[in-house]
Amino acid sequence: MKTIRVALIGIFSLLFTLSCTKESIDIAKVKSNVQTGTWRITKFIDSGKDETNYFTGYNFTFNSSGVLNANN
Repeated sequence: MKTIRVALIGIFSLLFTLSCTKESIDIAKVKSNVQTGTWRITKFIDSGKDETNYFTGYNFTFNSSGVLNANN
């Protein structure tokens, strides 16, 4: 459960960062892109420590209601 929370925090941080740029962001397009395909964590650094190994073997998918599914 902790890994799912960490993944969500990372994803929302990324989306928040993108929303703060000077370029206009099409939110519908971002949602559509996130919901397309399967996602994997390829690099995760927390407080300077590489925590990527906690996500080995996990695949993440988002359904249309915004629910994140993590499969190992």
